Amino acid sequence: MSLESFAAALQVGKSSVSRYENNTRSPDAPYMAAVCDQFGIAAAWLLLGRGPMREGESTAPPGTLDMEALIMAIETVEEGLDIVRGTMNPKKKAAVVASCYELFTSDGGADQGAVLRLVTSAA
Repeated sequence: MSLESFAAALQVGKSSVSRYENNTRSPDAPYMAAVCDQFGIAAAWLLLGRGPMREGESTAPPGTLDMEALIMAIETVEEGLDIVRGTMNPKKKAAVVASCYELFTSDGGADQGAVLRLVTSAA
């Protein structure tokens, strides 16, 4: 992205952006908020260098399991089976746990109660 288009997106002058880039001037809070809003940047990352760069991104490396979500998926399936006093063969149970895990780790996550209702209807 060019300096011109970046400045235009933030509704500031090119010279202001240039000063920030060259470290001759520090950006103010409204400018930093505009950068976060306009480009989906996480404020903690921009200000402190902590957490994911973009809102909603995970800091876990690709292919890494979210253990809390996995535990929640397993517990939800177990609770659903207890409610209906049902059982599943291991292959089906693994598939249902994997589906629950995907729901819990998707953008925005899923409500555990809604997933539990889904599990009880599938059991």
